Amino acid sequence: MNQPDLGLKITELRQQKGFTQEKLAEYCDVSTRTIQRIEGGEVEPRSFTQNSLSNILEFDFGKESTSSENLWLALLHLSSVFCVVFIPLLLWSWKKDQSYKIDRQGRDVLNFSDHNHACPVRIRADSDRCSFSLDDGPEFGR
Repeated sequence: MNQPDLGLKITELRQQKGFTQEKLAEYCDVSTRTIQRIEGGEVEPRSFTQNSLSNILEFDFGKESTSSENLWLALLHLSSVFCVVFIPLLLWSWKKDQSYKIDRQGRDVLNFSDHNHACPVRIRADSDRCSFSLDDGPEFGR
């Protein structure tokens, strides 16, 4: 974990434990100013200080990997696409043949259409295929 995330995490853990900066500095055998600078993101702690912080705050600062964190952040952001596009597509595909209103409004939802056509990107949802296009532009994708 790198700064400024490291400093923020140390502050969070220190406060959860009910420690003041002065008390944490005393436990780690460093100055209060060192703790302030680490929590403020001004410096990276030396390995001795980081090990002391890990032991006292009962947290492994080296455990979290940025690649794992980035994967979860990507999944978090992509989850909104699932709700906005895939769920309506699934519902429309399932019920489109049973009702004209469901078919028409489902197409409007999938095309992000408000009948004013404010959105330049269109998802054409036909009974046999789904395609993507830009308004007044060539189709692309499938």
